Amino acid sequence: ADCFVSSTFGADLISIAAALSTIEEIETKNVITHIWQMGEKFKEGFNSLALNMEINAKCEGLPCRTRFVFPTENHLKLFWKHCLANGVLFGKAQFISFSHGQEELDITFNAMRAAFRILKKYWEKPELGI
Repeated sequence: ADCFVSSTFGADLISIAAALSTIEEIETKNVITHIWQMGEKFKEGFNSLALNMEINAKCEGLPCRTRFVFPTENHLKLFWKHCLANGVLFGKAQFISFSHGQEELDITFNAMRAAFRILKKYWEKPELGI
């Protein structure tokens, strides 16, 4: 295959070897498939919990990068706060990695469940629980 490598980093063969090794790992361990499968489980798990606990929220986006949608920013902040209190840190977007497996998802779902209980308690005035 034809490939152009800039001469600026021409002597940096370590980074080229690292890139080739990374590509090989991604291909041989089915990393992309794993990320998409775990991301779909994450998304479905959040949406199922929210529905079952009657929380007006959803997880949307591609399985490899999702985001939470809540009625207000305060609802989201309260959810984040109580997930963090249960050992799970979220941001504006969730990224699934190869290191995420079923055990990590179970821990995350438990934290979400606990946060949803608090959120339900403060649903009308979420700012009181923040």
